[in-house]
Amino acid sequence: MFADDTAFWTSHRDPERATSTIQEALRRYETWANNWRVKPNALKSQSICMTYPGATSKRYKFKHSRLKLHDEQIPQHKTVRYLGITFSENCSLIPDLENSLKKIRNRSNLLYLIRGRIRGCNPETIKYTYNSFIRPIIDQRATIYATLPNRAIHRLTTCERKILRRAYRLHPRYPSEHVYQRTKATPIPDRLKTLQQNYVKRTLTTANNRLLHRLPRVPKNKFKHAPTALLETLYPDLPQALQDLVDHTPISLRGR
Repeated sequence: MFADDTAFWTSHRDPERATSTIQEALRRYETWANNWRVKPNALKSQSICMTYPGATSKRYKFKHSRLKLHDEQIPQHKTVRYLGITFSENCSLIPDLENSLKKIRNRSNLLYLIRGRIRGCNPETIKYTYNSFIRPIIDQRATIYATLPNRAIHRLTTCERKILRRAYRLHPRYPSEHVYQRTKATPIPDRLKTLQQNYVKRTLTTANNRLLHRLPRVPKNKFKHAPTALLETLYPDLPQALQDLVDHTPISLRGR
């Protein structure tokens, strides 16, 4: 769970068994949502069956999902986007890498406008703008991009070198091994590994680990809402059944 985004996942060799497990979890989620007076939209939900290309034909040809939410079919896609990351059915991050490179190229055009043809900003200012406006697109995915194959990381490195060359007005064929020394920038492979290591250390040492959070089956006790306090003032001797009904009413409905 993250904000208003909720995801269910399971792993099994048989896609039919995996579908049954997810469907059972969806039934429990429907019960939980009904208790909280929430009705999720099945058409706005997405499902995906992820498997590697070398899997058996039974798993690889599993294309039709029968997952339902409130008796409505959940659409199945080849790629889904969750928390800004694009996941594909063959467990590849190449679609997400393509989207990241597209964002980087679009934003880098603004740097060229700031630089100007003859006069413009100082190269250090353009580098600072790059570090704060473009590089976070890669940094926020460091935990997963650090495991990409070398050919994929090379595409990120090539794109960054091109931006640094234009920012410092270097020749397009300026040696790649000297670009980072000239601009005093950290290469992408080193930065990805460092950010991934920091994330692992922070996850293992943090007491309040988000990975331990689970969907609560029973609604948590909330502080009494203003209308409830007003009822206690005006009607201090409410019957116990009516008082329990008021206390268990969701906060969003108490003021109505």
